Amino acid sequence: MKVIIIGAQGMLGHALSDVFSRATQKLLLWDRGDLDIVNRAAVEMAIGREKPDILINAAAYTDVDGAEKERERAMQVNATGVGNLADTCAKLQITMVHYSTDYVFDGKNPNGYKESDVAGNPVNFYGRSKLAGEELFVSPFKPLNLEHGIYRWYLVRTSWLYGPHGKNFPLSMIERVRGGQKEFKVVNDQHGRPTYTYDLAHGTFELLKSKSPAGIYHLTNSVKDNTSGQKEPSVTWFDFTTEIFHRAVAFDPAFHEVSVGPCTSVDFPRPAIRPNYSILVSTKRPPLRLWEDALQDYLRSHVFA
Repeated sequence: MKVIIIGAQGMLGHALSDVFSRATQKLLLWDRGDLDIVNRAAVEMAIGREKPDILINAAAYTDVDGAEKERERAMQVNATGVGNLADTCAKLQITMVHYSTDYVFDGKNPNGYKESDVAGNPVNFYGRSKLAGEELFVSPFKPLNLEHGIYRWYLVRTSWLYGPHGKNFPLSMIERVRGGQKEFKVVNDQHGRPTYTYDLAHGTFELLKSKSPAGIYHLTNSVKDNTSGQKEPSVTWFDFTTEIFHRAVAFDPAFHEVSVGPCTSVDFPRPAIRPNYSILVSTKRPPLRLWEDALQDYLRSHVFA
C-alpha cells in the first residue's frame, strides 16, 4: 500500500503522517517544496510517476482573515490545486481524501448541517474558496460511479481544528496568558465543534480502513452537553476558552488568575465575517471522542509537556 500525503508539514499533515506511518508500507510526505499543486503539469507528472493507492490532500490556505485580501492565492490553493489533484487521481484510479470546512455553509441553521445538506452561500471568502474546491474535487469522480469500485473519493469536512505543529486557538490563548494577559473577552454567539488533529487523522485512517462508500463525511470531536439550547449540541468560542483555562490550571496554578467574559461578534469585528452556526453533524461514521477529552490530551501531551 502506497500513500501520499500532500501538505505533510502542516498541522493536520503532521498528525496524518504520524498516524499513517504506523500502518502504511510506503508513505510519501510531500509539501510545497516537493509539489506545487497549482501547477497542473507538475501534479500530473509527480502523481503519475508514483501511482499511489491513496492520496490524502491536507494542503490548504487556512488564514480566514487573510483570504479576504489574498483572494487569488486562497482560490489557487483551495480550489485550483484541489481540482488538479482530483482530475489526476480520477484519471489514474487513485483513492483520494480531501478536507473541507464548516465555513462552506451560510451559518444560519442553529441545528447544524448534515452530510446530505447542500453547502452554499458562505459568509466569507475563505468559505467560498473551500466550496469551490469541493465542487472541483467531486466533479471528476462522480460520473465514474465509484461507490463499490476499487478506489473511492472522500470529502471530509471538519471544524475548529487545532493540534501541534501549527498556529491554533488553544495555544494562542495559553501563550497570551504566558505573555501576561489575565482578562479576556471572547465571542459567545458563534457555535461549532472543536476538532483535535490527531483524532481527525485517526478518523480518516478508520474511514479508509473500513472501505466506506465514497462520499461526504463530517468528522469533528463530539459535544455531549447541550448548553446552547440547539437541537444539536455545540460550544462557542467563549465555552472553548473557558474550558482551555479550566484545564490549564491542573498544569499551572497561575491560570487560576485568568478571567474570561463573553462578548458578541459585533463587539469583536474581524476582516472576515464568521458564521453564527457552523455545527457539523455526523450521520455516517461513529462519533469521535468528546472534545473536552481531546483538549486535555492536547494540553498534556503538547502544551504543558
